[in-house]
Amino acid sequence: MEMAFVCTESRLGYGIPPFSGGEVEADRTPWFVFEGPHIRLREEQIQYLSVIGERWGLVALWALCKGLVRFNAIQRACGINPNTLRQRLMEFEALGIVERRVIADVRPAVQYSLTEKGWDLIEVIRLLEVWIERCTSGTDTGDAHTRALIQAEVGESRKRKR
Repeated sequence: MEMAFVCTESRLGYGIPPFSGGEVEADRTPWFVFEGPHIRLREEQIQYLSVIGERWGLVALWALCKGLVRFNAIQRACGINPNTLRQRLMEFEALGIVERRVIADVRPAVQYSLTEKGWDLIEVIRLLEVWIERCTSGTDTGDAHTRALIQAEVGESRKRKR
């Protein structure tokens, strides 16, 4: 079932959204209203956005993309509480963004890595990083130079992934 994001004010409701024209059956499915254009998201899409947007989620993904694969290395590099990091990694694994492997050795170890889906997400995060850099440096994000930098960064991300 699709949920609709529509904009007038920020509020959450249940049942038939007032903007749906009655086409959504009356149930306890949440719907959201925000300021801006109509956006329709399915429950699964909302789940992805919720998990990715959780506290420390993007930071943990960024550490994985930089090559940190062991739990303690990620935790030390990011300064994330171990319980929070464990929760984020479990959520990412459940969504297929991160893969967890147990390495059987004299001292068993767990390694984490990004899946293909995870690397695709990193490309989006890189675009966000370039956008944030441009916004905080006072440079217009709509210029051709910025778009070229974004495209180059995405290309580099694809090369590193392989």
